[in-house]
Amino acid sequence: MVNLIFGILVAIIGIPMIISPKKITERPNCKIKSEMGIRICGIILVVLGIASIFI
Repeated sequence: MVNLIFGILVAIIGIPMIISPKKITERPNCKIKSEMGIRICGIILVVLGIASIFI
């Protein structure tokens, strides 16, 4: 049950990183200024979120 909730939460956090990375890079506290870097991090988060459900 906890794995399911964690997987869904991590996937929800990662999806906006894939869809609109420009909003994240425009924030003043953002250390990563590359949109492609943000997308890659979002993809990794979504994959790990889905994988955590099945592990």
